[in-house]
Amino acid sequence: FASLTLIVMQLTGFLTNFFSFPTVIRERYLSNEKQFELSEKDNTLVFIIDTLDGRDLEEARKKYPDIFDGLDGFTYYPDATSTHSRTYPSIPYLLTGELCYFDKPYMQYVNEAYENSSYLEDIRKTGCNIGLYTDDQYVGDKGMDLIDNSADHHQHSVAGEKLIRQMTKIALFRDMPYAFKAPFVYDSAKVNKKIVQMADGLPARAIVYDDDVFYKVLRRSKLQTSGEYDRALRFYHFWGPHPGHTIDENVKDIGPLSTAAQSIRGDFKIIQEYISQMKALGIYERATIVITADHGTSVSDKRLEIDNTRAVAMLVKKAGTGNNGVGCQISEAPVAHTDLFATILESFGADPAEVEERYGRPIDSYRPGEQRIRYYYHTAHYSDIDGEIALREYMIDGDARVLANYHLTGRNWDVLYSERAVSKHRLSEVLNKKRIGQ
Repeated sequence: FASLTLIVMQLTGFLTNFFSFPTVIRERYLSNEKQFELSEKDNTLVFIIDTLDGRDLEEARKKYPDIFDGLDGFTYYPDATSTHSRTYPSIPYLLTGELCYFDKPYMQYVNEAYENSSYLEDIRKTGCNIGLYTDDQYVGDKGMDLIDNSADHHQHSVAGEKLIRQMTKIALFRDMPYAFKAPFVYDSAKVNKKIVQMADGLPARAIVYDDDVFYKVLRRSKLQTSGEYDRALRFYHFWGPHPGHTIDENVKDIGPLSTAAQSIRGDFKIIQEYISQMKALGIYERATIVITADHGTSVSDKRLEIDNTRAVAMLVKKAGTGNNGVGCQISEAPVAHTDLFATILESFGADPAEVEERYGRPIDSYRPGEQRIRYYYHTAHYSDIDGEIALREYMIDGDARVLANYHLTGRNWDVLYSERAVSKHRLSEVLNKKRIGQ
C-alpha cells in the first residue's frame, strides 16, 4: 500500500511536468554566429581536441598514416605539455592564462580568471573578431563581453518523448550487468542535445557540442569570408577521444563501438576538410593554426601520484607558411600550453618585445635540445567516494614523454571546490597515514 501510494504521488507529479515543461530562458550563451566565417585577411584558429594525449596520437598515427596529410606548413611537437589535468580548468586557463587552485567555487574561479586577465582584451585591441565555440560554462561574464558570438535570450523547451527515451537509457545503463552496459553509455552533453528543442526565429542558435554535426554543417554550409574585420580568432572545442566518443575515422556516429584512435582520426578529418576549404578560399597561407588538447589522459587520476606521462598533442602552423608544398614537420623542442598566449598574440601583429615581457616566448622560438623547466598541475581523484582531494604541482625537467622527468615540487593545495564532490579528507592527512604505514 505504501509503495502504491508513492507511485501514485510520483506519477501525478511526473504527468503534470510532462505536459507543462517550461521554456527555459538564459540571459547569455555562446551562439554559433560566425562559426564558419573567417576574415578575408588574417585568421588564427585554435582546435582543441579534448583528452588528446600524446601517446594516443602516436597510436592513431600508426593506424592511420595519412592523419597529417594536407597539414602543409605545420610543425608537430611531440614533447608538449598541458598545464592542468582536466577540461575544467584547462579551457578557462587557455583563454585567460590564470591558474586554478580549486580554492573557490567553479564559476567564481571562471569569472575571476577573466576579470584578472587581459589576454582577450589584448587580442581585441588588435581589431580582432573573436569567436569561442565551446561550452559557455568555461567563459566568464567579462569574457562574454569581449567576444563576438555571445548572445542573449536563448530560449528552449524540453521534448517530453525524447526525455522519456533518455531516462530509459540512463536507467538501463544503471541496471544492466557490466557486460551489457556499453550500448547505454551516455554523457550529459549528448543527453541535453537530444532532449532540448530550440525555439525558432532566434538570431543565432546555441552551439551543438557534437563533432559529427560540426562536420556535416561544415561540408554543407562551407567556410565563408568577410571583409568587415581584418583579423579573426576562432577557438573550436571538439569532443575527441574523451570517454563517450562516438565517431569513427570517417566522422560517422557509430556510438559505443568507436575507439579512441577512430575518434582522433575523425577529428583530424574534420580539420583537414576545414583546411581544404581555407586553401580554396586563398586564406590558408596567411593563417596561424594551432591543434592541441586541453589535457592528456586522465586514466590514473584516481591515484595521488601520476603513473604515466602527460604529454599532449601540439601542432602549430605559423602565418606565412604552407605554400611551398612542404608537409607537416616534426620538432623535438620542449613546448607547453604556456607558449600559446605569445604565439597567438604575435599572430595578430602585437609587438614581440611587449608580448614576451608579459606572456613569454612563442612556440616556434624553442629549439630541440633546449633545457627548460615546465610545470604541470595534477588534480588527484582520490576515490569515487571522496571525490577530489588535492592539486599537486609537478616540475617536468626534460622530455615530457619520460616519466622519470616528472618531479613533485612539494607545492600542494587541498581541493576545497571541484566539479565533483569535495573530499572530507586532506592531502596532509593521507600522506601522514602513508608514512606511518596505515
